[in-house]
Amino acid sequence: MRPLRLTLENFAGIASGQGKKQIILDLEQSVPMDAQIVAIAGPNGAGKTTIMDNLTPYRLMPSRASKPSPSAFSYYEHIVGGEGSKELLWEHCGVRYQSVLRFRSTAKTKKTEAYLYVVDANGATTPWTDLKTGAQSDGKTDTYDGAIEAVLGKPEVFFQAQFSAQGKEPIGNMSASDVKRLIADMIGANRSSELSGKANEIVKALKPRLSAMQDEVSRTEANIPDEGVITQSIADLSAQCEIAKTELATMTSRESELIARIAAAGKDAEQLAAARQAHEAFNRQLNEAVTAHQNLLAGIDAKRDELRREANNSLNSVQSGERSAREVVGSLQNELQRLTQVAATFAKVDAAVRTIPQLQTDKASKQGRLDQLTPQLLKLESVQSGVTVFATELANAKKDGEHLANALVAAQETAKLLSEVPCQGTDLSGRCKLLTQANGAAENIPDTEVKLQGARDGYRAKLDQRSVLLTELDRLKACEVEATGIRTEIGKIDVQLQQCQNTALAAEAVKQAQESIPAIRDRLTTALDDLAQAEVRVREAQAKLNAVDSEIAVQIKHINTTHANALEGLERIRITLPAISQSDDVNVLTDQKTRLRADIEKTQADLSARGQDIAHAQAKLHQAGLSREVVAQQRRRCEALAAEIAHWVLLVKALGTDGIIAMSIDDAGPAIASIANNLLEDCYGGRFALSLVTQQDTQAGVAKETFRIQVEDNERGETKFLEMMSGGEKVWINECLVRAIALYMAQVSDTRASTLFSDESDGPLDPSRKRQYMAMKRAVIERGGYEREYLITQTPELLGMCDAVIDVSKI
Repeated sequence: MRPLRLTLENFAGIASGQGKKQIILDLEQSVPMDAQIVAIAGPNGAGKTTIMDNLTPYRLMPSRASKPSPSAFSYYEHIVGGEGSKELLWEHCGVRYQSVLRFRSTAKTKKTEAYLYVVDANGATTPWTDLKTGAQSDGKTDTYDGAIEAVLGKPEVFFQAQFSAQGKEPIGNMSASDVKRLIADMIGANRSSELSGKANEIVKALKPRLSAMQDEVSRTEANIPDEGVITQSIADLSAQCEIAKTELATMTSRESELIARIAAAGKDAEQLAAARQAHEAFNRQLNEAVTAHQNLLAGIDAKRDELRREANNSLNSVQSGERSAREVVGSLQNELQRLTQVAATFAKVDAAVRTIPQLQTDKASKQGRLDQLTPQLLKLESVQSGVTVFATELANAKKDGEHLANALVAAQETAKLLSEVPCQGTDLSGRCKLLTQANGAAENIPDTEVKLQGARDGYRAKLDQRSVLLTELDRLKACEVEATGIRTEIGKIDVQLQQCQNTALAAEAVKQAQESIPAIRDRLTTALDDLAQAEVRVREAQAKLNAVDSEIAVQIKHINTTHANALEGLERIRITLPAISQSDDVNVLTDQKTRLRADIEKTQADLSARGQDIAHAQAKLHQAGLSREVVAQQRRRCEALAAEIAHWVLLVKALGTDGIIAMSIDDAGPAIASIANNLLEDCYGGRFALSLVTQQDTQAGVAKETFRIQVEDNERGETKFLEMMSGGEKVWINECLVRAIALYMAQVSDTRASTLFSDESDGPLDPSRKRQYMAMKRAVIERGGYEREYLITQTPELLGMCDAVIDVSKI
């Protein structure tokens, strides 16, 4: 990829650094064709990084993105005024492209339009079209990102190998999985993965066919009968046929014997018929006697049921009347007991009624006394407050008097100095401070004495007033005690009064109870008479019911006796009947012959059916052999299809992450390390040599994947990991490793890059290392077949070593 012309509008980095809304950087015009290293220079904050970040068509600014992916970056944070745009004309593999990105932001929405055009030799543009899928750049960001990735490869690879952005994570800090993913993207493992995916689709298409064929085999096998069972069935059916043939011969012989016996039995038919008629007549008489007996018993049972039903109805009726009478008696007895209990409280209620007026009088008397004491009680709180105030005032007056007394004593002591000071009466007396104090104290003594006497008089007056208040307070407290006692007595009276009033409320009920008791007693006497009569009726109904059972029992006994006598007479007649001959009965023999003929025909039908079953079993046995051959053919087809699937599964694995991709990744590590060491040898004299450690043993002795850069310092004879080295050495080695990745990509990747980018990667290096740093860049360009590298540096010496310099402040 080679940038040709960049147009930025309303980018924050340019507006803030240069105060411009738009800049146009024409690299074709401003940079000589043969310039290999081109510096982008300018003061800090002039927008150098903004320009560098936008020299690629990817939809992100790598120095501002959290990771090299369009999904991890938003242009709206770097646009001012709500709208902005980026247009980049660039070239790749001899084809010119134009990227157009437009950004529009409102308070509610954010909209991005992204187009990729192909520019022909005449400068005309057409939307980019994917030759594989036919997808065309339509302004959608997803379509645009896919188009750029199809032309230049994944952004993660581009910004790791070709673009050294500010703040980019060093390779040494990447995890093993991130490095593995990066190398897989570099070597184009996605193409192998696509082939693996296609092979997997074929496997997915073939597996249902194999499953269907296997199901068909299972169904065919399930429908094949067990040949051993069929063979055993044929043997069992043959044995049954032999048994049936033997039984048929026996039954045919038995039929011939019955035909002969039927012919002989016909001669005795007339004698047997007469004897049978006599016996039949006797049997009819016997049956008629039994039937008549049963009919008589049935009639008696019906009559007994009717009589019992009538007696039971009568009994139920009188029992219901008895229960009603008993309930009335119980109800009246309960009511009489209740009224008697109510009437028994007459004395208590009468006493309560007479007590109520006396209690009300006592309460009124005590309430009157309490009303007299109420004004005195209202004064109690004010008098107590007055006593408290006087106590405070007396304490304050006492303190004031003590202060005045102390002041008087001090003044008198100071005034005594008038006779003791030696300067009294001399020229120094006017200048002696002690004498001045003594004179002042002497002048204040009369006034202090007057104040002290006034304080003492006021204190005595307050004592007198306090004594009067204390006397009044004692009197009022006595009133309070009396009032408290009266309230207690009134409370007790209220309780007694409430109890008496509650009891008096029952006076009307007592009166009504006394009036109702005679009537209730009369009703109870009547109810008891009704109950006695009902009990008599119940006993009569029960006796009637018992009489029905006795009467019916007598009638049944008579009928049974008569029937027994009739049976004895019939038994005497039976003895005189002629005996029935024991010779064969023609009808019986005929019936036996008929049944035997039916058995013979059934056995013949069974024998024919067994023959058909044997034929069917033999046909099934033949069909089972044919089905076995079909199953064998189906199994051969399943085995062929399974072998085909196994070939495609092997191809899926070979083209997948554990096959060619894994081997390619394993080969890439040593190759990249070798290229990095060659750069270190050419540019830094071979002091450092690095190797990539991809496996590390755990404490348990198990190897696990890792990624660490181990550096051998040949000058100091030390070997340590990159993270343990100094800041400058880290930058030096990391840049060699980054460019080694770029050179490796130039060897193995189908996507060729012609331009490299570097943003202030030389910061921690000393001057000599910076010169070697520039030598390394030229070696990378030469070895990788690159055309140019754009870099940003703040080192004037490195600017002088560049082939061209673009001053952003002059754009």
